[in-house]
Amino acid sequence: MDAETYRRKAEQYFTFARQMSEPDAKAALIDVATHWMQMARQNERMDHQQQNIEANRTQDDLRRK
Repeated sequence: MDAETYRRKAEQYFTFARQMSEPDAKAALIDVATHWMQMARQNERMDHQQQNIEANRTQDDLRRK
């Protein structure tokens, strides 16, 4: 999954949480939504790291020529 998909899932759970009147259920849904947001941020960091690796590899290849 990509970061945007994780964010959409998080938003669904935040929406469910807003609809809950029972505090424990609301808190549980917010926890799940927060987890999805953390996954989105982690995915973005991994993508950014991969882009840096690829850019460095390209620069190294150009220097060798």
